[in-house]
Amino acid sequence: RLEAELRAARHDNEVLARTDSLTGLWNRRHFEDTVETEIERARRYGTPLSLLTLDADHFKRINDSHGHHVGDDVLREVAQLLGQQIRRSDLLCRWGGEEFMVLVPETDGDRAAAMAEKIRQRVAAHQFAGAGRVTVSIGVGQAAPGETADTWLRRVDAALYEAKQRGRNRVVLASEPATSAPAA
Repeated sequence: RLEAELRAARHDNEVLARTDSLTGLWNRRHFEDTVETEIERARRYGTPLSLLTLDADHFKRINDSHGHHVGDDVLREVAQLLGQQIRRSDLLCRWGGEEFMVLVPETDGDRAAAMAEKIRQRVAAHQFAGAGRVTVSIGVGQAAPGETADTWLRRVDAALYEAKQRGRNRVVLASEPATSAPAA
């Protein structure tokens, strides 16, 4: 009995270590531990794997204008809205601050971008208590064959940055990774 209780306590501690305390979502640690497995699974079965990286626009203004408690409420509401727009097979994580990641198995970049657009519209239409309207910018990208997780995340992050640079409240699909020229 004691051994079972210890196993249960260890499991509970592991879940706590992988969960974001504010939103209840998986955290960055869990994402980093999971992404390699998902990339390998997609390669093994020849299925697409996409990623959405999402950032609340002008979030600092919300905290500065309305206080951190309202900012926290906005993050919790964004997390709920995201959870309502994704499938059970998708992995939703709070990456940090006002940034979220959604790992989307068996989904190509175009379908993931369509999903991201629905999320963007849903968040933009929502009335946030204490903060009014909030928008999000989203970078989207499909993992390329042989691409490392780090390279893929950087590519999708660049798409998010481009969405912000182009005026925010938009979805940008990451460009394909550069391929090296064949050896002569």
